[in-house]
Amino acid sequence: MIDLHLHSSYSDGILNIKELSKKIVNAGICYCSITDHDNIDGVDEMADILQKSKVYFINGVELSTLYKNQEVHLLIYNFNLPAAKKLFKKETDWLRAKKLKN
Repeated sequence: MIDLHLHSSYSDGILNIKELSKKIVNAGICYCSITDHDNIDGVDEMADILQKSKVYFINGVELSTLYKNQEVHLLIYNFNLPAAKKLFKKETDWLRAKKLKN
């Protein structure tokens, strides 16, 4: 079994990474990806937990964007994690500065 569209409590999921990882293993899933909305906060944690299992983990994220004034969700997989962390940090810093300015 494969599930490449999972959400944790880092976005709109109910389960935290540890609980979600346990369910993945118990369900017999062989390949999975966490695709939380607009963040990669749980990727390292899930990768570490699943490394001890037979589950092949693929990093992922579900980015929200606009296309012709409509919200669109874009699933992205197997990206360069260190580069993505830098990008998300820059975006977070920019948004925080913008909120402080307003």
